[in-house]
Amino acid sequence: MKTQLGSMVTFESGDITEEEAALYDRQIRLWGLDAQKRLRSARVLLIHMGGLGAEVAKNLILAGVKSLTMLDPNPVTSSEASCQFFVPAGQIGANRAEVSVERAQRLNPMVSVTAEKTPSTELTEEQVARYDVLVATGCPDSELTRLNALCRRRGVLFLAGDVYGFYGFMFADLGRHEFAEEVPVLARPGGEPAQKRPRTEQPESRTVKRTLQFTPLEDALGVDWNAEDRRKTLRRTSDVYFIMRVLQAFRAEEGRRPLATSADTDAARLLALRDSLKGLPTDKVGDAFTSRCLGELSPACAVVGGVLAQEVIKAVSQKDKPLSNFFLFDGYNSEGVVETIAA
Repeated sequence: MKTQLGSMVTFESGDITEEEAALYDRQIRLWGLDAQKRLRSARVLLIHMGGLGAEVAKNLILAGVKSLTMLDPNPVTSSEASCQFFVPAGQIGANRAEVSVERAQRLNPMVSVTAEKTPSTELTEEQVARYDVLVATGCPDSELTRLNALCRRRGVLFLAGDVYGFYGFMFADLGRHEFAEEVPVLARPGGEPAQKRPRTEQPESRTVKRTLQFTPLEDALGVDWNAEDRRKTLRRTSDVYFIMRVLQAFRAEEGRRPLATSADTDAARLLALRDSLKGLPTDKVGDAFTSRCLGELSPACAVVGGVLAQEVIKAVSQKDKPLSNFFLFDGYNSEGVVETIAA
């Protein structure tokens, strides 16, 4: 049996075994058997196994994807020991993906979990095409837009994210995405008033098929915020979006996120980048963010990683409306917002 995802990606979904039905019973009751079949046929490539990558991997393995490939050429550092829970003690210097496999596999033996040491910059279009979903974490904007373009050409679902201290973001480009959504059925004229109905009665709903067209990351990042038609929406756009532009520029320049061990010099560089970035409304980015973006905080990883994995599950299962197209998290103020940003 073939199941069509969006407009291009096709999954092979056979019958679920009794063992799988028992393991995924709660999920099948939540989003249905067909959705679980699509999910267990999905091949996912996850780039970089830092704290955020570990959260995404955990959630997708427990959900029951077919396979998860963790791609990371980087070694484990001492700063990651507190947020990357798949890495055993005493593994400083070992490859992050390889040392994560054993503990990740224990979560669900029905999922194939493997590691690759190839840098994401060396991924080719043919290699990307082996997967149904690509999730990129810890990459600069230039690499994210390159991977997004490869995914678009091959019909691979693309999601990305990162965490900087209290701040985090998620981006999704699902192309032309089709999904099913439950909508409430309005009461018929002359029907019994709602207040007189038994409270045990479940509200009626029906399944509606919808289509959503996503924007590639390059277009989303190419918005001219000084344009006349953008001034009206600028005030309503989350400050975190613009803070992320500065932090992503820092990653592109330094090859890392700002760290507590170099907080003063990193803060000075962040403020210089803020003031030099073309088209960035600097009044949306105050000075305080420089002390709130250090390292990779586990609570922020948990929130952003949960949202990222949730969007992968929704996209693959074609169940419920996906977030379009940014999720922006401010852990300092305990706020998370969805922004649709397109050129």
